[in-house]
Amino acid sequence: MDWRVPHYSTLSRREKNLGIAIPYRLRSGPLHLVIGSTALKVLGEGEWKVRKYGADKRRVLHKVHLVIDADSHEIRAVEMTVHQHGDGEIVPGLLAQLPDEEPIGVISGDSAYDTRRVYEASVSRQANWVVPRRRKGKPWKVRTTGATAHNETL
Repeated sequence: MDWRVPHYSTLSRREKNLGIAIPYRLRSGPLHLVIGSTALKVLGEGEWKVRKYGADKRRVLHKVHLVIDADSHEIRAVEMTVHQHGDGEIVPGLLAQLPDEEPIGVISGDSAYDTRRVYEASVSRQANWVVPRRRKGKPWKVRTTGATAHNETL
């Protein structure tokens, strides 16, 4: 076949803005979502050089952030970032991937998500946020969004 195929660099540029629609089934009641992330080590030429000559450069890590429906075990939202971003920074973008008309009852996560951005995002979606407190967690001033929920968790 005489088909034209785009060059690798063209595909790489297009991949930056590639939107992915995850199929899912609508639920009748409010969702119970679980948020988590894991690190992915990127292998390539750098890893071979580290093995052969020793550690002379930083290794590349990416993080995959997932939002999973706790009842149906379906992936509802996904985001991939570089390792410099904190877990709490990503949650508003993850919740934005969910349709606004679908109610969220409870969102759960680990203590890395005990941040102001996460509480603000959950309050904007009228969801209860369940997260264990950080080891040295302190009460927030009540004038901030989500501070009441955070202080109740403490």
